[in-house]
Amino acid sequence: MTRLQFHQLLKRYLDKESTQEELDIIESWYELLDNESISDLSSKELDDIEGRLWHKIQGQTIYKPQTNELSSTKVITFNWKKYAVAAAIILAMASSVIYFILPSFQQRTLADLIPKQGYRVLHNSKNNLLNLTLNDGSTVQLKSGSTIHYPIIFAGDKREVFIEGEVFFDIAKNPSKPFYVYENNIVTHVIGTSFWIKPDDGKKQYNVEVVSGRVEVYENEKLVNLNGDNSNGVILTPNQKVVYTPNQRKFEATIVSKPVLVSTKEVKQLKDRLVFDEAQVSTVLSLLQKMYGIEIVVENEAINNCPFTGDISELDMYKQLDLLCKSIGKTFEIKGTKILIKGNGCN
Repeated sequence: MTRLQFHQLLKRYLDKESTQEELDIIESWYELLDNESISDLSSKELDDIEGRLWHKIQGQTIYKPQTNELSSTKVITFNWKKYAVAAAIILAMASSVIYFILPSFQQRTLADLIPKQGYRVLHNSKNNLLNLTLNDGSTVQLKSGSTIHYPIIFAGDKREVFIEGEVFFDIAKNPSKPFYVYENNIVTHVIGTSFWIKPDDGKKQYNVEVVSGRVEVYENEKLVNLNGDNSNGVILTPNQKVVYTPNQRKFEATIVSKPVLVSTKEVKQLKDRLVFDEAQVSTVLSLLQKMYGIEIVVENEAINNCPFTGDISELDMYKQLDLLCKSIGKTFEIKGTKILIKGNGCN
């Protein structure tokens, strides 16, 4: 069970919208609570309890969304050990106290933003990719363990989906109705493009990697207190990615680990021209920039006049650059979203 799903279950209970099965489970939690009391705890202590108890119960399962039908979330089983159930109900009480009694401490989660009507949920519990086509023609691929909440029909002036986990999007172009993907504290805003959203649980980070088009990634002001400041987001183009670290509220843009060709007819034709005989380095770099959409700069202008002979047509971008640099006695580094060729001219 994920934290997003856990909050949804608790919120439905607090809003008196639980199914009978969910009510039975939650009532059993209260029976196991005995005389536990949190009435004297401060908001800071309640927040600390939530973090520590979630760490204990993470990985346990109350329910999973259906995978055979793209409709609704269903309670499957109740098999927690007693200590985990008690921990969960303390967390539920802490959440309700924070939400209703301490307005100054209200902290919304992504689950609070998902519309209650008109949305379906799809969870991939299998090991292979799960494909989904949305109402507007956009396609989605969910990796194992990922979840998406999406509308049956995109109404209004924008398209919005909510995800958890690693998901690939290929968005149908519609300039009059921009597309928004919500994941954790970040929003990915696109018009028509393809990209990955990849959480890195080990590093507590979130990655957005652009395959084609252009996306804007920024903090969700409904979940992050910006204190009057503008969100410190970024705009990404093909073969660029951003790494967002929530606890530092930091965006770091760089180049993807495996750049791919920009999918245009001209670029495919350029690949056949990657066999060089005494060509100037500036010519080689110009072709690579067009092929991958990545800016390549030289530390010393004299490098541009160095001659290069070689066939790099069957290599990936980093191997192409490595062969080029070794042949002229230079090195290269990734500097943000650019590549820098380092050296002092021709040898």
